[in-house]
Amino acid sequence: MGKTDKALYYLNKAYKLSKAEEDKREIVKILIPLAQAERYKGNTQKALSFINKGIQLIEPKSNLKFLTDENIGLVPLGDMYYINLMHEKAPCYQQGTK
Repeated sequence: MGKTDKALYYLNKAYKLSKAEEDKREIVKILIPLAQAERYKGNTQKALSFINKGIQLIEPKSNLKFLTDENIGLVPLGDMYYINLMHEKAPCYQQGTK
C-alpha cells in the first residue's frame, strides 16, 4: 500500500467516525485532505465531490474565517475548479466570495 493509499485509508476511517459523531466542522476538515489525496491520485471528479460536500456543510454558517481558511472551505474548492479548467468559477471561490 502506497503512502497516498494509506492516507486515504485512515482519512476514510476518520470521515466515518466524524459522520457518526455528526461533527460537521471535523467532517469538513477531513474532506479537504481526502479531496487532495484523490486529486493527487488523478481522481479529480471524486476530489471535487468531497470539496462540494464540505462546502454544503459549511456554507449555511456565517463563520467567514472557517469558510475562507486556506486549508478549509472555499479556497480548496477554487483550486479544484481551477485544476479542472473551470476558470469561470475559480476566481470567486479562490477569493472566498461566491
